[in-house]
Amino acid sequence: MIYSGRDTPEVQFIKKLAERKDAALAAAKDGAMQRYKQDYVINMYMPELDPTVRRRFKVSGGIVLNTLADKVLMPLMGWVRNYHGYVFCDRREGACFGPKDSNAIDMMHVNFSYFYLMDDKRYKLGDLLTEKGARLGWTYDIGDMWRHELEVEDILSPEESTGACELLEGSGRCPPEDGHGNVRYNKTLQILKNKKHPEYRKKLAECGEACNVTGRFDFTEFNLAERQQALKEALASTASTQSGSKMYTTQLGGFGGNLGDLLRGRVGKGQRVVENLQGFSNGPTLTETISTRADKKDLSLCANCGKPDAQSRCGRCRVLRYCSKECQTLHWKEGRHKLACVPKG
Repeated sequence: MIYSGRDTPEVQFIKKLAERKDAALAAAKDGAMQRYKQDYVINMYMPELDPTVRRRFKVSGGIVLNTLADKVLMPLMGWVRNYHGYVFCDRREGACFGPKDSNAIDMMHVNFSYFYLMDDKRYKLGDLLTEKGARLGWTYDIGDMWRHELEVEDILSPEESTGACELLEGSGRCPPEDGHGNVRYNKTLQILKNKKHPEYRKKLAECGEACNVTGRFDFTEFNLAERQQALKEALASTASTQSGSKMYTTQLGGFGGNLGDLLRGRVGKGQRVVENLQGFSNGPTLTETISTRADKKDLSLCANCGKPDAQSRCGRCRVLRYCSKECQTLHWKEGRHKLACVPKG
């Protein structure tokens, strides 16, 4: 309590380490600039799970960490975007990066687990992963701690690289949202692998209900086309407004209205509140603040291929960004933007 209003010694110490890390990354910027032009083949898996959940994908070294989590990792895995916080961890010395403006409920755990996060909007994949075999930790949901490892399988030459983001293959169903982390879920997996286990039916029902697939939950299930489609949809959307993360709202007794009414008074320009995302007619509803403006260029991805730093915007809606006229034309011809495109004003 004596440090009320000031950083504790632990936070002061971690902030000093973060300053040193930032200086080291700045000093290595010349090499990183080259890696920004190179494509990475990444194996992402969840340690402590048997069998593990795995995704193998290709992405540019120039992608910003914040964008990587929001538009790539979450849709590829099957996690809900803009619902929980997350943390990247550089395995070389433990530096941690995360969404500093997120108001997700689990961000309350940052002070207990990490003390301080470096801003993941300021760093790119190529800053942290510098060679084959390098690993980057990614924890989704800081309360439940779903741990992932991103391991570099290959770094393509600039001549071989296109910058496009692509899911190549994978295995295993994404664990249930709002679960209890890798270790406890692995215990569930061991039960589900044995149909004669006395808790088999109970765990099957619990997982099925959590994933809204009651009666047919299969932890080995993986649909490549489904995850590829989820990636396409994420690329063709605006970045998550992390200061307006998804949250459950309910009727307020003395207010006579919904909390969403209060939230609408707090959103900034270029944002709007979306309510009842789950379609419930009564009871708690899921509310989120979304952006109606184009992503900032340095955080953007091409809405068609996923190449970073997309410079041009759709001339009609002025929201989606593209890396080239060819990508924009292809996206329009395939109908993936045509139906959603609304003229500005």
